[in-house]
Amino acid sequence: MQALATAIESTFSAATIPPGSGAPPTASAVRTSGLNANSGTDTLVAWQSAEWDSAPGGQAQYSAAGLTCRVAGLYLIEAVWTWAGNGTGRRALKITKNSTASSGSILARAENANSWDNIVMASGVRRLAVNDVVRLLVTQDSGGTLSGGQTMFADVRGRLTMTYVRAVP
Repeated sequence: MQALATAIESTFSAATIPPGSGAPPTASAVRTSGLNANSGTDTLVAWQSAEWDSAPGGQAQYSAAGLTCRVAGLYLIEAVWTWAGNGTGRRALKITKNSTASSGSILARAENANSWDNIVMASGVRRLAVNDVVRLLVTQDSGGTLSGGQTMFADVRGRLTMTYVRAVP
């Protein structure tokens, strides 16, 4: 864990934003209510609100479909997905680039389910080009339909974020 924290700190301390460009490109999409997902099927998340959007060059990065890159570079991309309590099967999320299919995944995470707080999170630094669209697919195999993305605790809920780290060397 310490090595991961050190690597993240090192990455952020090396971040460079062109002079006069303002805040670095960053955006966060959230769910404000649950989204039903059928067992054994990828469900494309439709976002309900922009938590924030720096809108580089006056261009929105947020849409209900996902987040659109407006400045090419390396981005820290993170997704969190909450699931209703059900101890059967697994829960997964897949972050895709320019795709609505699993085959377009650039980050993914799956975990065994439990009967209480099922929360899955994935993050990583990935290269994005102008107009790349980052989306989230969620899947579960409980044998039935489960709600996901709803708020748990104070502010843990379905969320997709991207934050510019630096230009691509």
